[in-house]
Amino acid sequence: MKIRHVVGLDLSLTSTGVAALSLDTGIIRLERVRTSGAKDAPLVEVLARIGLARRGIISHVPLDRSLVVVEAPSHGSRFGKPHERAGLWWQVISELHGRGHVIAQAFPRTRAKYAAGHFPVADPRKGPSKSEIVAATRADFPHLDITNSDIADALAVARMGARHLGSPIDPSTPQRVQAVAAVRWPETSTEGMN
Repeated sequence: MKIRHVVGLDLSLTSTGVAALSLDTGIIRLERVRTSGAKDAPLVEVLARIGLARRGIISHVPLDRSLVVVEAPSHGSRFGKPHERAGLWWQVISELHGRGHVIAQAFPRTRAKYAAGHFPVADPRKGPSKSEIVAATRADFPHLDITNSDIADALAVARMGARHLGSPIDPSTPQRVQAVAAVRWPETSTEGMN
């Protein structure tokens, strides 16, 4: 079955970025799924929040079989409730896989390298900052409402998926080619996850 959509996800309990690209029409839909909760919420409230976020995210993924590119977890992160975020990550991936979508993951540095493309960064050793990624994304897509780094990151991984499938929606640069090559892509015809 032909892949007709690429979806990029930057998963977070607070603010998830979702970018859905139609390979048939070229239409790009950008969404932001937000939830809130108390810092020391009881377990049942955390579970409800994860469920709310999961349902909101899934509602923006096309029903037909799509390539979903998700930003891989940042294992070195100590902030933003990494344990709860991991719970959301696995619930979303599990449900999408169960619905027949093809799943790939791009690591944060690879996603950042792709997003910055050919734009200069202040500190090449650290890679592009969130503000540099947003600025580069806005420059490449001035017609889109890139409101924050969650949206920019989701669009970056979706763009990587589109390029991998041979339908790039942005200019080719050596950085982008290298970033796409760094991802272990699943076979879109048989596998389902990398």
